[in-house]
Amino acid sequence: CQLDISKSAEQLEFLGDSVLGLVISEFLFKTYSKSNEGDYSKARNTLVNEKKLANFARMLRFDQLVFLGRGELGKKGYERDSLLADTFEAFLAAVYLNYGFEISYRFIKNILKVTKMDQIDFEEARISDAKSTLQEYFLSKYKTFPEYSAEKLMEAGEERFSCQLKLKGKILKQGVFASKKKGHKKLAQEYLIEINQKNEIII
Repeated sequence: CQLDISKSAEQLEFLGDSVLGLVISEFLFKTYSKSNEGDYSKARNTLVNEKKLANFARMLRFDQLVFLGRGELGKKGYERDSLLADTFEAFLAAVYLNYGFEISYRFIKNILKVTKMDQIDFEEARISDAKSTLQEYFLSKYKTFPEYSAEKLMEAGEERFSCQLKLKGKILKQGVFASKKKGHKKLAQEYLIEINQKNEIII
């Protein structure tokens, strides 16, 4: 496809971001028609983020094809997630401008299928989104980030992790989980539920 060189990279990134949001929204709506709006939003947030888009760009070898100035080249800008994510969005804008929405939709759907991201675990999406939501809440209310810690345990020969969620060193939630990642996400989700029960509506 041909990029319109009269358009700046920023303009293409803006359009690509909008097209991507619409494509993902339609994909979720068509594929998971029985889910609700909240689940759609959380699933979309797990699919559309800088890391995921950068990995899509790497899969398409954009890191080997992107043209950079001497400064960015010296800093190995082609390895930076933010640059690759922007490049992917600009490319998607070019696909849309040249071939329309249907081809753009098929392009993204095929990427999701190849990367096995087309099978959405909505429970996992809800838990993943909880950490981001809690971080925003802490920054807004306490001007700091939530703190997470984990200690490896051995229970009946199985590796487990004692995880904690803290605010300025104070333990808010804790529990034992199969992995640190899932443990931290689950603690964030449980704490958000507690906050909402106190009528501080966040999720």
